[in-house]
Amino acid sequence: MADKFDSNPLRSYGTPHVSKVLGRITGRTMNRRGFSDSRMLENWSAIVGPQLAAMSQPVRLSRRKSGRDGGDTSSNPGGSGGGVLTVKAEGAIALEIQHLAPQIIDRLNGYYGHAAISRLNIIQGPVTMTPSPLNPPPIKEEDISALADDFEEIETPRLKRALASLALLMRRDRG
Repeated sequence: MADKFDSNPLRSYGTPHVSKVLGRITGRTMNRRGFSDSRMLENWSAIVGPQLAAMSQPVRLSRRKSGRDGGDTSSNPGGSGGGVLTVKAEGAIALEIQHLAPQIIDRLNGYYGHAAISRLNIIQGPVTMTPSPLNPPPIKEEDISALADDFEEIETPRLKRALASLALLMRRDRG
């Protein structure tokens, strides 16, 4: 009976798994923007680094045909098969991205495992900021101390504080 539910994308009560439905929902929009999969968008921060990722975002990936722009594509770092990645950046960070373009292209091609990107096209504009789960705001000491006092049956003060910190982190992660 368990095999029936494992092969079915529907959970009990008829609720579909988000992972099974999300591709169908976002697929058409992502394909229009040249992203056949969402891996680069999801891992943008890991590819370019947290500082650049906070002030930039990939917008479009255009597949480039050989000689389309009239230039010699054999001199491109990514070869003739590489595409053009359009990146939106805020203010002066656009100049920084332009300066780091060869390194960013190398990182992107290393991420894909082949010469997927041959050029960056940088446009300036506001970037939608997403909160970083890696750097949540710290927990206040008074909150830890107040909750640690509730653990009366634990004798070690250090363990009380550790458990209080853990409880506050779990409470914050749940929303």
